[in-house]
Amino acid sequence: MAEVLESIEPLLDRYDGFLVDQFGVLYDGVQVLPGAREALVLLRERRKRVLILSNSGRRAAVNRDRLARLGLEPELYTALVSSGEAAWWGLMQRTDETFADLGRRCLYFSRGRDLSALEGLDYRLAPDADEADFVLLSGLDPDEAARERCRRQLERALARGLPLVCANPDVVSLEGERRVDGPGAFAARYAAAGGDVRYVGKPWPAVYRMALAILELPPDRLVAVGDSLDHDIAGAAPFGIDGALVLGGVHAAHFAGAVSAADLDARLAALCQGQPFRPHWLLRAFRPSSARQG
Repeated sequence: MAEVLESIEPLLDRYDGFLVDQFGVLYDGVQVLPGAREALVLLRERRKRVLILSNSGRRAAVNRDRLARLGLEPELYTALVSSGEAAWWGLMQRTDETFADLGRRCLYFSRGRDLSALEGLDYRLAPDADEADFVLLSGLDPDEAARERCRRQLERALARGLPLVCANPDVVSLEGERRVDGPGAFAARYAAAGGDVRYVGKPWPAVYRMALAILELPPDRLVAVGDSLDHDIAGAAPFGIDGALVLGGVHAAHFAGAVSAADLDARLAALCQGQPFRPHWLLRAFRPSSARQG
C-alpha cells in the first residue's frame, strides 16, 4: 500500500536526491503550482540534490530560462536534464542506434517555433515530409491548426517510411486547466500504424543514465517525483529509484473525489493494473507543510 503524504517533509530524511518533473509538478503549463517554489527552497536549505528531469523537447538552457521567468531560478536546483537536450547530443554524436542511420534533412515540429533541438548541428530543415529524411517531433503548439498540419505531414511521412524521433514522449500535455494530446500521443499513433518511432525521454533509460551521472548518488537514495505513472514512475523503477506520484497533473481526474488513504490506494491499484511497478508514495502536491497550512 502506497503511503499518502500531504507534503514533502517525510521524504527529506529518506532521500538525498530528488528527480523532479516539470509539467504537473512544478507548473501547469501556464503558472507555478502552489507550494512548488517553497518546496525547492526547502530542499536547497536541507542540502538535497535536485535534478529537474523533463520530457520537454526543448534543450536544457531554454527550460532553465522559462523556469526563471516563472520565478524558479536556477539557484533552486542542482541541474536540469530535458529529453530535448538528450536528443541534441544524440543528433550531434550519431553513435547511438537511435540516431546513427538518420539522414540530414529533418521535418521538425516544435512549440513556439523553438529551434534549440537542432541549434548548431549539421541538419537542414525540410519544408514538408516529401523532402525529409526523418521527422523530429519535439513539441506541438496548442492550436488546432498546428496539430492538423502535424497530422497531415505524419500521414505523408508514414507513407514514405520515414523514421520519427519523438523528443517529448508525454502522451498528455497540460495547457492550464486543459489537457490535450501530447507529442507522445502522435508518436504512438504513428507506431500503431506501422511507423518507425524512436523515443528520447522518460521512461526510456538514456535520460536516467544522464541523471545518475550528474547526481552521483546511489539509486536507493533517490526519489522520482512526477505526475505520470507511465513516464516518471515507470522510468525510475528499473533503476531501483522509488517513485512519489503527485495526485494532480495528468492523473487528477482518476483520483478526483478520493480522500482517504484506502480510497486513494484502490484508485492507484486500478491505475497500476497489469504494471510491474507501483509508486512508493502518493503525494498530494509537491509542497512543504508550511505551504499547505498557508
